[in-house]
Amino acid sequence: LPTWNPFQKGYRENPYELLEVLRRENPVHKAINGRWMVLRYDDVKLVVNSPAFQTVKFSKALAEKKKYARENESVDKLSEISARWLLFYDPPEHTEMRSLLMKIWNRLDLTGLIEEVVAENISDLSGRRYADIVNDFATFIPSKVVCHILGLPSADYRKFRTWSYSLNSMFEPFATLHDFVIYNQNIEEFYDYIFGQSVLYLLQNPRQLRLLAEDETIVPTAVEELLRFISPNQYTTRVAAADTEIRGGKIKQGDLLMAATVSANRDEAVFENGEELD
Repeated sequence: LPTWNPFQKGYRENPYELLEVLRRENPVHKAINGRWMVLRYDDVKLVVNSPAFQTVKFSKALAEKKKYARENESVDKLSEISARWLLFYDPPEHTEMRSLLMKIWNRLDLTGLIEEVVAENISDLSGRRYADIVNDFATFIPSKVVCHILGLPSADYRKFRTWSYSLNSMFEPFATLHDFVIYNQNIEEFYDYIFGQSVLYLLQNPRQLRLLAEDETIVPTAVEELLRFISPNQYTTRVAAADTEIRGGKIKQGDLLMAATVSANRDEAVFENGEELD
């Protein structure tokens, strides 16, 4: 049976062909990294939402990698900080903390702030004959907005973007110890390519782009569809809290699972035209 292998030729350029085959022929299996790969929508939903599968404590994973570090290599700072990230909390702690944060978040005028930042970026491009839609426009919108929310100097948005780029790279399934040592030195960024990918896919689908240009009321629906199609959060890791079974796969307590949202979001059993931007 075919198995998930991100080193397979052509996978990074187009993972969807292999993922489609795996959903059909081997939807739950152990991949080359020793983790259970879960690919169908219903199974991914189960793994992500069920208390039978818990969040992997990133600090523990770092502690394991630390065993192999050389004397001059450290991940201590990264381990200490990541232990307090909301991302790695399980309910009920996660629910309580998220509720508190949302009370603050909902009081912010994010729509007005984002519109202001976008207008500023458009103004910066005026008079130019051409521009890179990602590097010259989209890439700094999130960092400018987050800097404002956190009360950081607006002039630091470029530095903030560099930090957050490194941080997001930590969640690559095959990040090495050396990678984590670098992240420990450069501890904050959010790798955002959603805007650029959205523009690219809309340009490749002129009918959808025309519909969006003609009717602004469908923008929320379009955003949801683009997020489904792009799947920026492609894999979510969980650990089994007890022995269990999914589609014949006998998962032991302590086994790690990768819930492939990048596959689930194109599952033909749920989305009629899953491989199309619709």
